[in-house]
Amino acid sequence: WLPPDEAMVQPGIVPPRVVVQHGYNGNANKIRTQVYAYLLRSIGFGVLAVNLRDHCSSGPSSYKTIGWGYDYPYDLLGAWDYAKSDPEGLMGGALPAEKVGLLG
Repeated sequence: WLPPDEAMVQPGIVPPRVVVQHGYNGNANKIRTQVYAYLLRSIGFGVLAVNLRDHCSSGPSSYKTIGWGYDYPYDLLGAWDYAKSDPEGLMGGALPAEKVGLLG
């Protein structure tokens, strides 16, 4: 989670969020993902950069290897739902669906 640049956030407004998803054979720590996340953050978006299952620091799946992608949309949608609802209150509270985007 990268909070938005405070200089870009209007007082009393919860800024929009973007879930940034890495590409094939990548992860959230790769330079491309980090650059996108930093640029979005610097213009006032909160950014959640996540790893698909079996990538980098994510937990292993039952088959313990990188899959062929049939389950990755569920990982991404789960991250989007988490960013939208903010169940732990770490990102400033829940947002309406139209205020949470996807990139990747």
